[in-house]
Amino acid sequence: EPKMEGPWVFKRNGIYYYTMPEDNRILTYYTASSPIGPWKYRGVIMDDEHESNNHHSIVQFKGQWILFYHRWLLDETSPCSTKRQRKICAEYLHFNEDGTIQKVVRTDAGVGPVR
Repeated sequence: EPKMEGPWVFKRNGIYYYTMPEDNRILTYYTASSPIGPWKYRGVIMDDEHESNNHHSIVQFKGQWILFYHRWLLDETSPCSTKRQRKICAEYLHFNEDGTIQKVVRTDAGVGPVR
């Protein structure tokens, strides 16, 4: 059984979503018609990066769903520039017609200005 830490639960269009970073790295999700389950495994939202942990949250803002997460990136301006530092990031989250979540790819731009 994978190590489970940092779960996030939300509801959209009558479906409950339970998301979590399995093994603290790969964001996966489950769905249910009730907040107490039963839960069905649905797949990966975001792959691992640098074998580092990835904690997250998912919210709807101005009609758009957004995945907030952190990356571990080198920061030349940091006193610890030889080690990766946590960076807060956000990407749009998209759903298919059946309510499943499309896999999210990390970008350098992120969501940009939300209008």
